[in-house]
Amino acid sequence: MRHVALVIGFAVLAGGCMHYPQLDAITASWKDRIDAAIVPGMDATAATAWFEKEGLKPAPQSMLGDRKGTFVLLGSVRAREWFCDEIMQIVFVETTPDGKVKRHEFKRLGACI
Repeated sequence: MRHVALVIGFAVLAGGCMHYPQLDAITASWKDRIDAAIVPGMDATAATAWFEKEGLKPAPQSMLGDRKGTFVLLGSVRAREWFCDEIMQIVFVETTPDGKVKRHEFKRLGACI
């Protein structure tokens, strides 16, 4: 029964996170610039420097656990769901072992219980 509640909770969260027009606007305002500036094969430190130049602060590596790369908070909104405080729009820049950008992807994360 507990597993069913978790699955339902995740489904509600995933569905709810999809419908935040404010986050869509945040993503749209950054997407073209990030797509043009952060390209596969570029040096990861140059990518981090670009984000900092744009006024964004990449999260510390310790927050990524085993993943190699950088994530940057683009913006957040207060969540509508009772079990979440906020929904965040991030961009994750995955890097190769030799310190080059492999790819980047835009994601939404919830600060939830």
